[in-house]
Amino acid sequence: MAKKIRFKIGDVFIIPLEDNLKGVGRVLQIDEGTIFIEIYRMKPIRDISEYNYIEVANDKPIVFSWCYNDALQNGEWEIIDNRNVEEVDMPYFWHQDAGDRKDYIQKGTTDSFRTFGERIKISKNDIFNYEPEGIGNEISVRNRYLKRLREAGLN
Repeated sequence: MAKKIRFKIGDVFIIPLEDNLKGVGRVLQIDEGTIFIEIYRMKPIRDISEYNYIEVANDKPIVFSWCYNDALQNGEWEIIDNRNVEEVDMPYFWHQDAGDRKDYIQKGTTDSFRTFGERIKISKNDIFNYEPEGIGNEISVRNRYLKRLREAGLN
């Protein structure tokens, strides 16, 4: 049985993308078997030596997401650094109500299974300005990252 890798808040990690390219993210919160991560807005790299924290930290991350911690624990996402995490201002997450089929946003919390506060109705076009509510995995996070990189002209 493979040894579980220990990780902590502030750990910076590599996300394998496609064609031997990599992206970089950081752990902002830990909640039981899930992590809240930010993924940096940067041109994908081939080697860790191409990564410059100071450059990427100056730009707003391209993805914020709750996901399961399996990719960190099993070493699929390699930890390369640790950077202090200041207080995290949780983003708004969108969801579609099962009853009225309308789209809403609600403020995230440090509990991966909860949002709080008033639900705010948004238009279908506005959902792309928010992260989807829910918990992803390494595949869904990678796919969202690749999509956002393409939209930003970085991949």
